[in-house]
Amino acid sequence: MTDPRFLPLQVSPSSSAAHLRGQGPGGRSNSAALGLADILGDASVSHTEASAALTSALVSKLANMFMLPETDIDDVAPLARLGVDSLLSVELRNWIFAVTRAEYSVFEIMQAPSLAALAQTLAEKSSLRPTKVG
Repeated sequence: MTDPRFLPLQVSPSSSAAHLRGQGPGGRSNSAALGLADILGDASVSHTEASAALTSALVSKLANMFMLPETDIDDVAPLARLGVDSLLSVELRNWIFAVTRAEYSVFEIMQAPSLAALAQTLAEKSSLRPTKVG
């Protein structure tokens, strides 16, 4: 495409791939997601620490989705009160699976009592978490 009128519509392969990985314009969400996968896969990280990291990542993701500062996202409020509807739940579900490899339904996301409770469940369900032998 050489017509300058269409330049804003062109998508580079790197930005397209970044969007699929959940990267925001600043790239912060993607680097956080990569760090989160490392945290979830680390056997020395406790369930509480994994849940806290997931809560932080969920707050960051919702802040990015709503274009709000992270301080405006209450991690103990019900998701419906935060403005998460079925369409946002689908997007959040896809991001959750991409980052945590946890199968979680849209209904379960919408019924979660809070982001912190959702993070605890995701830390349990993530296939990245090492299995306990014993």
